[in-house]
Amino acid sequence: MEVSKGGDKAYGLLREALQESGKIAIAKVVIKTRQHLAAIKPQERGLMLELMRFPDEILDASEFKAPAATKPGKAELSMANKLVESMSTNWNPNMFHDEYHEMLEKVVEQKIKKGGKEAPAPKRHKKPTNVIDLVSVLQQSIDDARHKSKPRKKAA
Repeated sequence: MEVSKGGDKAYGLLREALQESGKIAIAKVVIKTRQHLAAIKPQERGLMLELMRFPDEILDASEFKAPAATKPGKAELSMANKLVESMSTNWNPNMFHDEYHEMLEKVVEQKIKKGGKEAPAPKRHKKPTNVIDLVSVLQQSIDDARHKSKPRKKAA
């Protein structure tokens, strides 16, 4: 959490009181248009806000319907492991960004350019309805990952 101007003393006091008591604070916060339950925890020299779930958002474990238990074949598991390995890389948080926010900004900019008129709705992708052969999809993904990882020769 970032301290607002003039809030240094209150921030430090809350952090120290939570640290000494071994407790956390519970708060309700609004992010965008949705209210969340949150825990405020002392963390080194600051406070950490961790989002939680309201009780009605949590599914009781007895209500969870797990997929039918099937044991994957050796070939499927081997290909799945190869796919995971071929797609694995060191963690780089800069590789990830908020695509929803970027799309929303584009829609707002389009609306501004059109003088408040309705902007075109974003294109939606159709959900596939066919049954997929998992082994062929895994093999294709492995092949694609291999081709992407090979260094490309520059044209002369």
